[in-house]
Amino acid sequence: MIIALVPLVLLLGAKGLVIEGILALTALAVSIKVEKLKKKYNIQTFKEISAFCEGKPLDEISRQREIGKRPYQSILLTLGSATLGFILSRILFLFR
Repeated sequence: MIIALVPLVLLLGAKGLVIEGILALTALAVSIKVEKLKKKYNIQTFKEISAFCEGKPLDEISRQREIGKRPYQSILLTLGSATLGFILSRILFLFR
């Protein structure tokens, strides 16, 4: 969304901004529906989501393993996002 914003606005002006707004609202609506489904069926990890999409249930041992991974995944995701943000800010600072 961020990458598409600049070319759309530069090439199409206000029309590009409207297109970007429509894309953003559509993405927001779809993400809200996905999060509601994830909450309803108590699925969070990729393995759980892919099994759900294929219509296959996870056995109890696999489900407990996935539940055990959740806290670590959120910590790693947070640290990874912070690291990526720091690296990008350093790169942008160098080109300033």
